Amino acid sequence: MKAARRVLLLGAGRIGQVHAKALSQATGAVMIGVHDADAARAGDLAREYGSVPIADPDDALASGAVDAVVIGTSSDSHLDFVGRAARHGVHVFCEKPLALNVAGIEAAIAVCRQHGVALQVGLNRRFDPNALEIAGAVRAGRIGRPLSMRVTSRDPAPPSREFVRRSGGLFHDMSIHDFDLCRFILGDEVVEVMTMGSCLIDPMFAEEGDADVATICLRFGSGALGVVETTRATGYGYDQRIEVLGRDGALESENLTAHRVMLRNGRGQSAPLPLPFFLERYEIAFGRQMQSFIDALGADDPAGAIAVSGVDALLAHRICDAAAQSWRERRLIVLQPADGG
Repeated sequence: MKAARRVLLLGAGRIGQVHAKALSQATGAVMIGVHDADAARAGDLAREYGSVPIADPDDALASGAVDAVVIGTSSDSHLDFVGRAARHGVHVFCEKPLALNVAGIEAAIAVCRQHGVALQVGLNRRFDPNALEIAGAVRAGRIGRPLSMRVTSRDPAPPSREFVRRSGGLFHDMSIHDFDLCRFILGDEVVEVMTMGSCLIDPMFAEEGDADVATICLRFGSGALGVVETTRATGYGYDQRIEVLGRDGALESENLTAHRVMLRNGRGQSAPLPLPFFLERYEIAFGRQMQSFIDALGADDPAGAIAVSGVDALLAHRICDAAAQSWRERRLIVLQPADGG
């Protein structure tokens, strides 16, 4: 029986708590410590899962007692932690974004390759059962040649100003998941991007140079079209839907709800609202994502066994850049072929 992979969790905030839970449930993993800039928060999370707080992550990484890190710190710190782990020969799972720009992502990929460590990026929606079912059906030819794809992604409430400043904005923070999902489901690359966006929900977004509602049109190399419709807030919950139209049929996934009971009476009919937010909606996906990473570390070639690579993050980020540029410049952006990082 193989020894459990010893994992150091970096970040004890909201996403760190999600990853801590996933690690606690993953077969073949043990969370040996938690580090956070807020020592009290790290201590609380560590105690919750029977682990210990780590004051200096570099000491832990250099000790030889860590097989992998899970990075869930603020977005602007990801690249630094990736490099620090890789240089100690420690495998890396990094929450998206891998870095805040293309050069940073390429640097993260390069340092992991240089030191021979695996690098997986937290684009968790690939592991959602609905997305996997749709992707499998598309690849099996069940709807014929794909013609178009539509992704609806609407948050229940706006984030804070501080979060907007540190996360990368609407396209790089929210839409990156949708762009990656389109690539994954269609098995195709985006070649053209056209964005329309507005600030209609909270003037804070305009003050920060961001939009809060946007529609992004995509053209893929095959000629298939995509539409990603994203919004920072709704009045009814977390709206996550996918539709793929093919020559011979269509595939759809609807919102998940707490139950499937619909009330009908003389005043009309009603159904339950979508689950409140990503924590509930993608709980299964987060767990499967972490298990995938731990399983890859047991392969003969861990870097080759990774499900969502640094190159996947790079290609999704390039679409984000194009979407933001198209919005700012009000024009179509043609993506140049990537060299794969």
